[in-house]
Amino acid sequence: MCLLVEPSLFEKTELGDFQAINDPKTTLSELDKSAQERMYLKLVEEIERITSSCN
Repeated sequence: MCLLVEPSLFEKTELGDFQAINDPKTTLSELDKSAQERMYLKLVEEIERITSSCN
């Protein structure tokens, strides 16, 4: 799971095969502060979901 912070060529690299938590066309740096906070929350929730299924 990736969180794309700045615009990049993510989709054109081998990493592009991995799912990003955010849309590669809308990176964290392009969001306002409240949208960034929601993205962090989404990431934490996804990490919790994945780790809870491992227990």
